[in-house]
Amino acid sequence: MWPAWSPDGRSLVVQRRPEAITGPYPPSGASRRQWDLVSIPAEGGATAHVSRIGRMLFAGASSGGEIFLNDRLANRNVRVVSQPVPGGARRNELEIKSFVRRALPSPDRRWLAVEWRHDVYVTPLPSSASAAGGPIDLARLGRSLRRLSTEGGYFARWRGSTTLEFSSGNRYYAHDVRTGRTDTVTVRLTVAKPAPTGTIALRGARIVTMDRRRVIEAGTVVVTGTRLRCVGDCDAAGADRVIDVTGKTIIPGLIDHHAHHLDREPDGVIDRQRASSGAYLAHGVTTILDPATSNTASFTVAEMVEAGRIVGPHSFTTGTLLICMDEGEYDDAQRDIRTLADAREHVNRQANFGAVAAKDYKLCTRTARQLIAQAARERGIGVVAEAGDLVYNLGLIMGGHTGWEHPLQTVPVYRDVTTFLGQAGAHHTPNHLIADFPHGTSLEYWLGREDLWNDPKAQLWFPWQESVARRVFVQKPLSEYYFPILAEASADIKRAGGYVAVGDHGERTGRSTSWELGHLAMAMTPMEALEAATLDGAHYIGIEGEVGSLEVGKLADLVVLSGNPLETIRHTAAIAYVMKAGRLYDGMTLDEVWPAPRPYGARPWVDRAMFRSDTKSDTGSVR
Repeated sequence: MWPAWSPDGRSLVVQRRPEAITGPYPPSGASRRQWDLVSIPAEGGATAHVSRIGRMLFAGASSGGEIFLNDRLANRNVRVVSQPVPGGARRNELEIKSFVRRALPSPDRRWLAVEWRHDVYVTPLPSSASAAGGPIDLARLGRSLRRLSTEGGYFARWRGSTTLEFSSGNRYYAHDVRTGRTDTVTVRLTVAKPAPTGTIALRGARIVTMDRRRVIEAGTVVVTGTRLRCVGDCDAAGADRVIDVTGKTIIPGLIDHHAHHLDREPDGVIDRQRASSGAYLAHGVTTILDPATSNTASFTVAEMVEAGRIVGPHSFTTGTLLICMDEGEYDDAQRDIRTLADAREHVNRQANFGAVAAKDYKLCTRTARQLIAQAARERGIGVVAEAGDLVYNLGLIMGGHTGWEHPLQTVPVYRDVTTFLGQAGAHHTPNHLIADFPHGTSLEYWLGREDLWNDPKAQLWFPWQESVARRVFVQKPLSEYYFPILAEASADIKRAGGYVAVGDHGERTGRSTSWELGHLAMAMTPMEALEAATLDGAHYIGIEGEVGSLEVGKLADLVVLSGNPLETIRHTAAIAYVMKAGRLYDGMTLDEVWPAPRPYGARPWVDRAMFRSDTKSDTGSVR
């Protein structure tokens, strides 16, 4: 990553992960965030090791034969360090008193570029600047700090000592620090979506269409290419393949509207064999939305899925969130929204990446929240919000937000509130799985009842490090939790005309989607809960014309269940097959069944030795 030419132009210096550290879960004792610097000859030849840089980031090269590194300090400041390209002693150059993503001195050390709060800035670098001179406070630089981008700036690098390059979404920028001119190029690159060809028929199943809650007790689904060609009384004679699914139930693909998992690669290296993406699809989730993640990884993962490079559900996201808090963990998410222009800049940046909504994580003022809502309406995307108290949540809907995440923590919720939210057409993803805090999350209820450690499907899709860290050995009665009461509020909102989506918060990717359905089914009928997990979620994202129900012309996203979810919602976890955009997969392994048999491939996160259980024969007696 982060390639840069050496000062003499004879080699390319890059940041590379050590070969022993691969995948999101490296060997015990290793960290994925360990890096090496290596040098690659321009004319070809052997790669030379420069140095181990650990968690530091490569930040370019000087014209004097040195490279720059960024070191994140314990106080969250960034220190710029230099060292000779062949290796050798490092020297502290300067320190920045702000949470910047990267700090890049120009090769001649006359300028300093920073990626800060999702934009790129540049300032002259005084000759007196040094680590000994104290940290540079960007907030105090005044007009000498020039903001070069208004709708995002990432992957900054120096091309020579006077041209600074960076990008945002599909735009490439080149700024000349001498003239102050910035040239912009819009990159238009398309990759064809791999689409199945031919026709397949699934014959004899019960079909829960979710089209006005219509149920066909014994019917056929015919799929041609990526689309549903016939649902119900269909002639399968012309199909290239017919699969008998008599006794099974077909439902639309599930939609998880709060699936945090698109930025689980902390170093930006995205593995094509991606456990969390596969886990969602293997559990019947054909569409997800991740509401609050990183811009640099999440949209890339989503596009790789659509391009067929990663097996997983259709993936949508808000990208980075907006927040109101002091500098710290979320400093890079702060944005001072005082005017409609400020709001438009944030919304346009996210929409240019491909966001379907903006995420408002408790902006400082109601004015700021309403400005974001207006800018989002203008751009044609939604606004999802982090929940607050009851009055705060009502204000969100009155102010124009599409909906909110997490439960109404007021217990109980009376009819005046649920009627208002229903008649307003509000959208709500309750995330009951992480309710009951701090008493104990609702997730505990399920982890204490399902032994995921010994579950074959969990062993296949959940990295063992996650499973061992989340084991729960206590079973408390349902009366110890109040998520069933929270579910009653969700049911009342839905019955009043609102939309309630399902979201598992990324807790146990995919498996916990069915647990969240179980929460809703404690207050809703199975049909209502299924509607929440399909059509309501699609409506929240704005894609109900494409997915969410089994209707002719829509995308062929569906799940074939071994049981009947209208009898018990827990049957949504009994998956025989899952189909996404006309491609049929085995419900356990995600081996492709149609249009061509193809194994899923390697699972680097699986370590069978961790699940080995040896029983030693008793050769003696206990005294």
